[in-house]
Amino acid sequence: MTTAAEVLAAVEADPSRLPEELLAVALAAASRLDDAPATLELERPASDFVYVAVDGDTLDLIAYRRYGTVAAVRNVVAANPGLTALGPRLPAGTRVNLPDIEVAPEDEARIVQLWE
Repeated sequence: MTTAAEVLAAVEADPSRLPEELLAVALAAASRLDDAPATLELERPASDFVYVAVDGDTLDLIAYRRYGTVAAVRNVVAANPGLTALGPRLPAGTRVNLPDIEVAPEDEARIVQLWE
């Protein structure tokens, strides 16, 4: 039997995972609970997400993982004043606020260069 504490521990064990991946892990584990309902319906609230950087992370990589395009990096930079001062590779443990945004198709064609 899987307990709720075990589900939370599994989800918190890897801070580099995207919210969608964490939700899939939680749903899979919850489905194995003895008292789980036949279906689980979860609604993701419209709010920002805080990502904790791991060694080697860059803002463009984080933006691509979260939004599917590096064009969203400008929104990430705007939501995190002073973050670019840390350089192109973020120190492990850096908390990055990832705003809940919609990326327009025309934004995907733009290239954003933060450093020379």
